[in-house]
Amino acid sequence: MSHRVGFDRGCSSRRRTGATIAVTGAAGSVGGYAVQLARHAGLRVLADTAPADADLISGWGAEVVPRGPAVAAHFRALAGDGVDAVIDAAVIGPALLPCLRPGGTIMQLRGGEGQAAFDRAAAARGVTRRAFIGSWMPAAY
Repeated sequence: MSHRVGFDRGCSSRRRTGATIAVTGAAGSVGGYAVQLARHAGLRVLADTAPADADLISGWGAEVVPRGPAVAAHFRALAGDGVDAVIDAAVIGPALLPCLRPGGTIMQLRGGEGQAAFDRAAAARGVTRRAFIGSWMPAAY
């Protein structure tokens, strides 16, 4: 249920024909649930995953890109002018900003220390950052 609330909070304003979201950590429980909810909502989903999980993730209807330091570039290459939203279940953070279109939203699995700088970098790109489990979680978690 909490995953659904987080998904709706971050993506409901982006639900439109042709909307594209990117999901990091797609083989994990949060990322996997996000992929399935987004596909059920009719969104185009791009997801990063390890090669061993590619069949599982593509079976849920996502377009798979390799995980790693170039994941934002892979997302951007598939999305053209950028994705509408990112659900960052792998907590990659600011390195994902280049894959978002202006006006996009990035949702993190959690907030924590260093978020003010992240918010400034996101705002400079016209992107909104949200934490969907919450910034109350200790940074060492």
